[in-house]
Amino acid sequence: MLMEKGRQLLKKDNILDEADASKADTCETPEEKLKRIEGLIDRNQTRLARLIANFNAVQQKLSTRLAKLERELYNEQNQRTIDEEAKRIPSKEPSESTECEESSMQRRAELELEHMKN
Repeated sequence: MLMEKGRQLLKKDNILDEADASKADTCETPEEKLKRIEGLIDRNQTRLARLIANFNAVQQKLSTRLAKLERELYNEQNQRTIDEEAKRIPSKEPSESTECEESSMQRRAELELEHMKN
């Protein structure tokens, strides 16, 4: 009775193959059925293990990509902030242009260090 009810449920979901079901009923002893079911379970466990391993690998790759994108975005934002800060430095006389450039470069380096610490 339980087997028949199980067959009906499997037929309803189109999971049960009629030819295999009738063949299994007529030829197999309970021990053979048990061995066949154990084999099916083993195969399904192997499939599940592969799927989990594949999922973990994809998850790791996505995590690495995301971390890289976050670093690039962070560096880009910091560079914009540094550029804006450098623009705020008042310009000096044209004759002092080399001093001004050196001062600007020094200020930019200080700002980069400050942002790296934060």
